Amino acid sequence: MNYSKENKDFRILIVDDVAKNIQVLGSILMAENYQLSYSQNGKEALAAVKQNEFDLILLDIMMPVVDGYEVCRQLKSDPKTIDIPIIFLTAKVDKESVVKGLKLGAVDYVTNPFNADELLARVRTHLSLKDKTEQLQSMNQILEQKVAERTVQLKEANEKLSTLEKAKSEFLTIISHEL
Repeated sequence: MNYSKENKDFRILIVDDVAKNIQVLGSILMAENYQLSYSQNGKEALAAVKQNEFDLILLDIMMPVVDGYEVCRQLKSDPKTIDIPIIFLTAKVDKESVVKGLKLGAVDYVTNPFNADELLARVRTHLSLKDKTEQLQSMNQILEQKVAERTVQLKEANEKLSTLEKAKSEFLTIISHEL
């Protein structure tokens, strides 16, 4: 019973204000058959996420209009988007930036220039984790439903048993009285 998605089933949003970066990332990820969308600023990214479901977001930090930190903060504060993994992909290499990104809820932080194989490995890892988490949540819901159904069945059986126990007691009382 394997419900894992294939690459073609994963939707990735690339958010970067530099068109060349989007092209490079796009060609790397398209070679893996991922479904891709892109935005060139944070405001566009937030609008795109409201209109579409994404499995992963590759997010630049330094962008006009709304920066990557604010995009991440908003996505992680919304119950509808809180579970979308965000990988910051940026030129900001100082430790404070990395820590800030991770504290805001990003699952990973990759610095430019990046190694394509390393980036793909991280993307695969986070997509796999998201997929497995969704499978577990689905199985959990099924199990909770079955537990609820069995609880109702047990309650009904208990009520029948109680009725039979009462009838048995009444019968024994009548027999005892007659003897």
